[in-house]
Amino acid sequence: DAATIACSVGVQTKSKKQKADDVTVRYLIERRACAVTSRKMTEDANRWQARFAGVQQQLAKAKHVLKEVARSRAIALAKVAALQSENDALKLQLQRCQCKN
Repeated sequence: DAATIACSVGVQTKSKKQKADDVTVRYLIERRACAVTSRKMTEDANRWQARFAGVQQQLAKAKHVLKEVARSRAIALAKVAALQSENDALKLQLQRCQCKN
């Protein structure tokens, strides 16, 4: 028979059970690989989520600082405008005084 000839030539033949066992083993290996990949992806997602939250906090702080800087700048510009106005008024007074003398 063919199996006897194959064995005598050195070719191995697998039974249906051996083939089914091979398929099962391959399935389990792939399933484990998928589980490992899934776990790694979850860990990566958690790490990126934490990093995103940190960046969001830094952004909120930076916006707050920017608002404070803008407020301080507005106050400084108002003071400069007031001083410029006072300076212009004093120049006019000085010119009047010089004209009288």
